[in-house]
Amino acid sequence: MELQGYLDKGYKKGKAKKPKKKPKKEEFHHRDEQDTPKLTHSQQSSLLPKGTKLNGRYIIERHLSSGGFGNTYAAINEFGERVAVKEFFVKGWNHRDKGSAIVSISNREYSDQFRQQREKFKTEAMRLRILHSPHIVKVISFFEENGTSYYVMEYIDGESLAQYIKRRNGKPMPEAKVRDILGQVLEALAVVHNAGLYHLDIKPDNIMVDSKKCTHLIDFGASKQMDAATGGATAFTQAAYTPSYAPLEQVEGRMDKIGPWTDFYALGATLYRLLTSQKPPLYSDIQDETEAAFHWPATVSQPMRDLTQWMMTPNRTHRPQSVADIRHRLASNSILDEKTNQSQKKTKTNIISKDDTVIKSA
Repeated sequence: MELQGYLDKGYKKGKAKKPKKKPKKEEFHHRDEQDTPKLTHSQQSSLLPKGTKLNGRYIIERHLSSGGFGNTYAAINEFGERVAVKEFFVKGWNHRDKGSAIVSISNREYSDQFRQQREKFKTEAMRLRILHSPHIVKVISFFEENGTSYYVMEYIDGESLAQYIKRRNGKPMPEAKVRDILGQVLEALAVVHNAGLYHLDIKPDNIMVDSKKCTHLIDFGASKQMDAATGGATAFTQAAYTPSYAPLEQVEGRMDKIGPWTDFYALGATLYRLLTSQKPPLYSDIQDETEAAFHWPATVSQPMRDLTQWMMTPNRTHRPQSVADIRHRLASNSILDEKTNQSQKKTKTNIISKDDTVIKSA
C-alpha cells in the first residue's frame, strides 16, 4: 500500500519526476570574458599587450572595446581593484609594433591632426571629470605615456544596451524596463546640460546598465561645450555622429543650432530601438512620412509612442527643450515609474569644479 501510494504520486523506479524549472528572471549580464570582442590579427596587434603596466600602477588585464579614436581595456590598480583604461589610438593613423606599447603615427602628414585630436581626448577626460552623477561614468585620472594619452575610469560591471539588444535576438525590451532606463538617463543629461555640455552621441552603445540595474551614460568623445554667445555648441571640428541617432542640425554641422534638443532626438531614437528592436528611422524619413515612419508593436503604450515621436520631431524647436519638459510629459502621462520619481526627489546630484566646490545642482 505504501509502495502504491509512492507510485501514485508520480514516481517511477524510485526516481522523482524533475520539477519544472521556473523561467529565469532576465537580468543584465556581467562584463565577463565572453564580452571581449573578436578581433582580426591586424586589430589584435594594435592593442596593448596583456600585462602591460601603465603609469606605474595599472596592469592591463584584457581588451574591452575599440572605436575610431581609442581602445578601452580592463586593468588592475595597485590595490587590486579593476578599472577601465581608455587609450587614445586613432584607427588608420596609429600603429604599434608587435609586443610594444609605443604608439607611432603611420604617416607624418597626420601629425598635426593627431595632436589636435589628442588634445580633444584630454578635453573629453576633463569634461567627464567635473560631471558627478551616479549615472555618468566617473573619470579617476589622466596621464600621458607611450607617445599617446590615457584616462582611467570606474569599471562598470554590466553591458551596453547594444549588447543587451543583440543578446535578445530581435525581441524588444519590456516597456517597464525602458521607462526605468529613461528616468536614469534623464538624470545624467540634467547634469550634462546644466554644466553647459551636450553629449551628441547618445545611442545603445553608449549607455550601460550594471549588475545592480544602475544605468550609466558613457563615451563623451563627441561632446561639445555650449557657446555662451549663441547658446549653440562651440566651434565644429569634425563631424562625428551616428546616422539613425542624429537630427538634421547635427548632420549638417550647424553648431549654432545644436542644443539639449539634439541629445533628446538621439535619446528618442534609442527608446525606439529598445521598444521595437528596429533601427530608428532617419530624420529625412520622418520629414517625408511623419508618423508612418514609425512602426510600433502593439505592446508599446500610446503615451510612450507619443513621447518618442515628440523627441524625434525633425524641427528642433518642436522637440523638448529641457529635461524638465520631458519629465513634465512623463508625469502628466504617468509613464515614469514611482521608483524613479522618488529617486529624483531624494537624490540631489551636484556638479563639482576641479577644486571640489559645488558649482551647480540638478
